[in-house]
Order: sequence, then C-alpha cells, then structure tokens
Amino acid sequence: MTAAAGGAPGQRRWPGTIARLHRAPRAIVRRLLAARGGNAGIEFALSGPLFLILLFAILEMGLDTFTQAELDDAAHDAARQIALGNDTTSASVVSTVCVKLVLISPKCTSSVSVYVTSGTSFASLTAAHLTAAGALSSSTFTPGGANADVLLQVAFKRAFVLPFFSGLIGGNYTNTLLSSVAFQNEPF
Repeated sequence: MTAAAGGAPGQRRWPGTIARLHRAPRAIVRRLLAARGGNAGIEFALSGPLFLILLFAILEMGLDTFTQAELDDAAHDAARQIALGNDTTSASVVSTVCVKLVLISPKCTSSVSVYVTSGTSFASLTAAHLTAAGALSSSTFTPGGANADVLLQVAFKRAFVLPFFSGLIGGNYTNTLLSSVAFQNEPF
C-alpha cells in the first residue's frame, strides 16, 4: 500500500484509483479513434472487391463492344463477297468472317455460325434467332442468284476473359454476339 500525497503512511488512495479506472475506457476509445495506422488496409478490404468487380465489368463490356464492331465489319465483308458471287458455301463465309476475328479468337471457325437466306423481296426474308444454347436456330445457306434479296446472319460465341465474372451474372462462360446484314446480290 502506498501513501497518498499528504496522507499517512499505509493509507490507500481509493478515490484517485477509482477515478483513473473510470476515465480509462474513455481514454482507450479516444486513442483508438485517433489512431490512423491500418486504415488504408481496412478501407481497401471494404471497397477493393467492389472496385475490382466494376473494373472487370468494364473490361468485359469493352471487349464485347470491340468484338461486336469487328463482327459487324466481318459480316459486311462476307455480305459483299456473297453479293459478288465469290462466297458460295457456308465454310467460305465462315473463313471470310474469321479473317477479321482471328485476333479475338484464334479458333474462330468453331465459334461462328452462319445463316443465309434469299428471296424475291426483303419482306419475304425470315430471320433466324438465337437459341438458349447461343446458336442460330437455323443453319440454312441459300444465297440466291442474281439480283436476289439476301439476309446474312453471323453468330459468334465469345468466351469471357474472366470466367468468374460470367458466374457472377449467372452465365455459361460465353456470350453470343449476332450481326445481321440485308443486301441485294449483284447482277452477276
């Protein structure tokens, strides 16, 4: 036992000790609130995953937009070749399309499906639609003759660069893009 200031030896200082114990929780809370060490780590742990998901979503959407633009350009090139009478088979149209998409998908021929139909007027042409599996509902290839009205549809299955992102949105790890071109054959 220690003596209180100005007190007799052996006398306890209960009032001062109780006051110190009462102030201790407030002091600890104040010190914790004033401490700044580790705040950056905690803030990143809370906001980092959301930031990364947003970053990956932007990346995937950008790649989809770029791929769609390239697919549209490839479909126009293929339509021009059909209109001139150069592409007369489905395989030749797929190869014309894959020339443009080789940077996006080196194994392009297995990812592309083509539908070509012709008629006497654009109103008589029927379009194919995408199935739940991401393929065209029909694989007909009838480019028609001279001056025929033609509809070309090209579907391309693009795999997600970040497969876990597809799982987040409930996908099957691929995204099917579709490009359609209606044109009239040249009088060849």
